[in-house]
Amino acid sequence: MSVSTLAQERTSFLRSKAHTLSKIAELATAVAGAITDIYPSSGSATINSANWHTDNTADYPAYYDIAVSGVVATDRADVFFNGAELTKAENIGVSSTTETGVTEQEQGYIRIRAAEVPTTNITVTYWITHEEESA
Repeated sequence: MSVSTLAQERTSFLRSKAHTLSKIAELATAVAGAITDIYPSSGSATINSANWHTDNTADYPAYYDIAVSGVVATDRADVFFNGAELTKAENIGVSSTTETGVTEQEQGYIRIRAAEVPTTNITVTYWITHEEESA
């Protein structure tokens, strides 16, 4: 009977982790594609790390507005972080809820909030449920 060393166990664990993360990334990509097929009011966006703002919101003072034509305050926006983007979102403490609204220039937006501003860009897939669709 052979006994594995701690280094061998660690290597095996890291390989399993890498394999699992690659499968999750594949699944996330497939889900993002399916979302865009099912929801016509969907798309993807790159959240630029340089364009975040902050306010006095207690748990999530950092925010980013994704400009989306046709979005109004009564819509619901769901945001999906694909693969490695999920890790980036977790690292900055992204809130699980989003806000929707319209600027003074009548541009619709999805607001994402986080505990802190990211240092790298994050790519997301979003889909909108309009009030009349959810009734």
